[in-house]
Formats: sequence, structure tokens, C-alpha cells
Amino acid sequence: MRRTALLLIPVLFAAAPALAKPKSKAATALQRAIKLSNDMEDAKALKELQKALAASPTEAEQAQIHLYFGIAYFNLLKPEEAKQSFGKALDLDPALELPESTSPKIKDLFAKLKAGRGKKPDEGKTPPPPTSKPDEGGTITPPPPPPPPPKRSVNWPAWITAGVAVAAGAAGLGLGLAARSSADQAADLTLPWAEAQSHHDSAKGKALGANVCFGIAGAAAIASTVLFVVGSRSKREAPSASLVPLPSGGALVQVSGVRW
Repeated sequence: MRRTALLLIPVLFAAAPALAKPKSKAATALQRAIKLSNDMEDAKALKELQKALAASPTEAEQAQIHLYFGIAYFNLLKPEEAKQSFGKALDLDPALELPESTSPKIKDLFAKLKAGRGKKPDEGKTPPPPTSKPDEGGTITPPPPPPPPPKRSVNWPAWITAGVAVAAGAAGLGLGLAARSSADQAADLTLPWAEAQSHHDSAKGKALGANVCFGIAGAAAIASTVLFVVGSRSKREAPSASLVPLPSGGALVQVSGVRW
């Protein structure tokens, strides 16, 4: 009896490999592909991975096959194919991880793809503008219109004073030319004395009028400049100005409403 037991022990050890479950074709091809990938023979690894995928692998084996497809494609400088393969692998197993020996560049790409799948569809998008909602009666109320742009106020006193300066200057120029013409006529020796004296008096009057106009033009120009400067500094109180002619041909500028 003891001898029979001793004879059964070698028989059992010899039968143990036969009793072990044999690996599937997909698993065998996958192991060969992993070894080729570790040896940096990515082109050969792709062929073995294709064989493994055609051998009806399980879902877990499919995830591993697509994972190594991505590694091989990335090493063969095909990033788009690598992204697609990594995406298929994560679809099959969202918790899938790369081997520790994988290069950092592949890990970065895989981590970005994995993080992107964890986001919500509307996360990171700009919310749409508010739309009109129907009120209780079913009528759609349009959104309020945007506020109108602020109106730019016109510094009318400054512009009016500038116009007065231009008009007075033009009038002074006209009177000056007329005075010169009268003076030339008064200097004509062929004219009678009374007529020459009349031209002389006319020239003096026109010259005086020209001086007055030039004085008003100068004063109005100064007032206009002051009003433009003051108006640009403060618009709370509109300044005003008035001209006071003097008998001597000049004028005074009276400015009110100006804050210095």
C-alpha cells in the first residue's frame, strides 16, 4: 500500500501541467506583444496586437490590447492613432493605468485623456446669454435694450466766442483794406482839397473801425481758448463770456461760471 502511494505522487506531478488551464490565443499574443513593446520593437508588437484582437479576447484583454496599441503608435510617432487607441482602452476600463516603465511623454498624454473624460459635458463652456421667457399670459417678453451711449455735450460758449473772433477778424481786415483804399484816394493830388479831405476822414474812420474789430477778434480768441480749456476740465457748470468794447478800440472779456 505504501509503495502504491509513492508511485501515485510522480504521476500526479506529471499530470499537473495537463490539468492547468491553457492560455487563450488572445492572451498569448498579448504577452508576446508586451514583450516586443518592452524591447522597443513596436512595429512587430502591432502585428501581435492585431492577432490578439482577432482572437476574440475578453473585455479586460481588449482594454490591455488597445492600451498597448496606443503605446506602440506613440513610439512610432503616430499621436492621433495613439489617442484613439487610448480612448478605446479607457472606454473599456476607465480605471486602466499604464505600466510604470512607460515614458513620461506617454504618461502625460494618457493622463490628459483620462482627466478629460472625467469632466462634465458642459464644464468649461461659456453659459449662453439669457433668453426671453414667456410671462404668465404666455407672451414672450423681449430682453431690455442696451442703454444708449452717453451724449457728448457741446461747449457752445467756446464755439460762439470763436465764431465772434473769426467774424471780427474778417470785418477788421475788410475795414483795413477799405481804409487803405481811402488813404490812397486822399493822397491823389489831382483831387480838390475838399474831396481829398473827405477821403482822408473816411480812411481814419475805417482804420479806427478796423482797430476795434481786431481788438474784439483778439479778445474773443483769448476768451474762446479759455472756455475750451475750462470746458474740458469741468462740465458741471457751463461758463459764459461777454465782450465789453472800450472807446479806445479795445475790449474787455468778462468770463463767468469758471472754476479755477
